[in-house]
Amino acid sequence: MAKAATGARHKKTPAQHTNHSSTMNFKSTALAALAALTLPMAAQAAVGAANCPGLKTGDYVALGPFDGDVTTRVEPLGVDATTLVVTTPNGPKQLTADADKCAFTTPEGLALRVANTSGVFLVTGENGGALVVPKQVVARKALAGTWNYMRQEQGTDGILHTYNGKLEVTATGRVTGTNCDSAGLNCGTQFKLGTLVAEAAGGFSVVNPEGVRTWLFPIKSKDGKLAMIGVDPDANLGAITVLAQANPLSLPTAGDKFANWDKQFPGNGTYSPLAAYSFRILSTDATTNSFVRRRNEDCRKETWGMNSGRDGLQFRKAGSSTLCDGSVASYGPNLVMNLRSSFGFSVYGYESTNTHYFGMSIARP
Repeated sequence: MAKAATGARHKKTPAQHTNHSSTMNFKSTALAALAALTLPMAAQAAVGAANCPGLKTGDYVALGPFDGDVTTRVEPLGVDATTLVVTTPNGPKQLTADADKCAFTTPEGLALRVANTSGVFLVTGENGGALVVPKQVVARKALAGTWNYMRQEQGTDGILHTYNGKLEVTATGRVTGTNCDSAGLNCGTQFKLGTLVAEAAGGFSVVNPEGVRTWLFPIKSKDGKLAMIGVDPDANLGAITVLAQANPLSLPTAGDKFANWDKQFPGNGTYSPLAAYSFRILSTDATTNSFVRRRNEDCRKETWGMNSGRDGLQFRKAGSSTLCDGSVASYGPNLVMNLRSSFGFSVYGYESTNTHYFGMSIARP
């Protein structure tokens, strides 16, 4: 196993652990044991839901990275976007559209939030959840290039650790990796990881030198960008990995507004409720390639650096801000893999001696 650069805390890349046992249950029982469903159109070409065009009729894959039963970590899922029915082997599940666009509730009361740009959606509740990806066919040679990755993985210490780094993929599927520190800046020596092999049920797997398999499902955005989301389907301890091509980010414009649904997965495995935030860009600085944003709900101001260390990443140093009520609140460092413009979601996280978290933000239409 390759080591990270001196001082780097992240020492694992996709599929680099030999795991033992899991007590986490990321995926809810409402979506457990899903059966294959053949639908007439692929998800990307089908009709979209009335209040969310990105949720399309078609085939999806439900990923439960920390399911104790490894046989349920990757399962096919069918969606009828016209009737808002999700088909499972236990019978149909009728979704209810919420007041907000691209927001739904399952019969079990779980929140379902769709990234309208890509159709990726998150199902979450107090007792678990699932990350669901539209099933697409992408040629292996199209995956050639440089990729960033972020990964949350359960360690033998019971803590969910967050890692980041970069991968190089050749046109023949050979993968080499480099581990980077928590800020995405200092990266170690490149090492061989394995070769991407097509799976009969979709996507690609790579088996690392330790024999651990990561199963990745590629998605292609309307503007031609690529990302992959996957889990370790066989290892006893769970992990979720998100990869994206290392494309440079552009500075936003002062005055821009945007809003997210935000779900954080703390390292201790405790429940974190789904949050909703809105933001405004206050200023930008082309010299430092940074911007200042305000979170409208509490007036918190933060400075973010663009393409921090590597193209495609944003980084916020620890700091403090005066809030709307005049109090001062501190915040910690955070590294973001920003996929909002192409895919409608971002993933983020940070790892230190006392801090372990991973999260996902989904753009609110």
